[in-house]
Amino acid sequence: MKALHFSSRQRRRLEQQLKTVRDVRLYQRTLAVLEFECGKSVTEISHMLRVSRPSIYRWIDRYREASDPQ
Repeated sequence: MKALHFSSRQRRRLEQQLKTVRDVRLYQRTLAVLEFECGKSVTEISHMLRVSRPSIYRWIDRYREASDPQ
């Protein structure tokens, strides 16, 4: 899967979202996207969050399309 590259603004926005979000699923999606951009593998992230690898791939693809983990 192609790597993600964030601007500093995008990264700050996602990190801020982690601090304020109350929805566990949105927290997981945001964290997955951030961890993938930092270089963690999909397998590592799926183990860390205890979700399936296809879910991680789907979340990353959706982020690429909309630039928003929601």
